[in-house]
Amino acid sequence: MRFPVPIAIYAGLLSLGAACASAEVAPERVAAPRAGIAAAKEAGADENPQAALHLKLANDQFDRAKRMMNDGEPEDATRMLDRATVDAELALELARLDNTRRDAGDAMTNIQKLRQEHRMLKAE
Repeated sequence: MRFPVPIAIYAGLLSLGAACASAEVAPERVAAPRAGIAAAKEAGADENPQAALHLKLANDQFDRAKRMMNDGEPEDATRMLDRATVDAELALELARLDNTRRDAGDAMTNIQKLRQEHRMLKAE
């Protein structure tokens, strides 16, 4: 039996829509922002205002993505998880930068102390 073209198109769209509606977010898409948030916290993102802001954004976006997944919006949830991942990565890098600057400052202080000690020993 041959269906008229509009009915065939409609049936195809219905089956495509059902497939999209039942699609779930891949577990690795959920794991990436979760791992990024944990890494940013571990690096001390809470101690740097800029990093803390992006960490908060990542947490908020992750929570929003979970709500979207529960509401059956996998495409929107995936986009929100991507945003959370990027903000978590930015928070991590800002925290690392802050740590590197702090370490560099400590190294400069130690160099200055060593130079002073060297001058004192040389003067004796």
